Amino acid sequence: MATKNSQRSEQAKRLYRRRRIVAGVALVAALALVITFIWAFGKSVGSVKTAAYNYLHRDELTSLQRKEVPDILDGSGVSDCTGDQLSLKLTADTTTVASGGAISFNALLQHDGGASCLIDASESSRVLTITSGKQKIWSSASCTASPRTLLMTNDEKDAQTVTWNTTSGSSACNAGASTPAKAGTYVAKLSLRDVPDVTSDPLTFQVTDGSAATQ
Repeated sequence: MATKNSQRSEQAKRLYRRRRIVAGVALVAALALVITFIWAFGKSVGSVKTAAYNYLHRDELTSLQRKEVPDILDGSGVSDCTGDQLSLKLTADTTTVASGGAISFNALLQHDGGASCLIDASESSRVLTITSGKQKIWSSASCTASPRTLLMTNDEKDAQTVTWNTTSGSSACNAGASTPAKAGTYVAKLSLRDVPDVTSDPLTFQVTDGSAATQ
């Protein structure tokens, strides 16, 4: 009788140990599941935060794209801009200027869609030409400037101001003799040195004699 009781006691102990092992394995599995859920939830929250930040700061992120392209992009496969990817627009705050004064033009370069591309948008590449009749009076092409390569994409725009000091025969960018422009009708036009087929519409304005005030 004692032997049977001992056997039953040993079987009970083995059963108890098996139940503890099973319970331990179940607990470890549950903990692993909880940890996996927490990690996945944290990653999801991080993705939402990143998306929200990008949306709220989309203007700043776009402006970063328009900054000068670092040298690391050279040879990266991004092509130079072609004529069908860009357009130029030329405007001025006034259409009348006195000889001896100065007139500032707004030179707007715009990406017209399609693939991203690279363009030199420096002052020496965005050329303003002033003509009177068939005579070329002045051009900013002689202005020297360091290259300013831009990555243009998604209808982005880049604006610069180009000023003409109403002289002829010499660029205001260079030292040397220059002659005040005579009173008359003049035409300004913008072009790209590296993409000659991209030009703005001509802009007509008047130069008055030196005694006339700028309107």
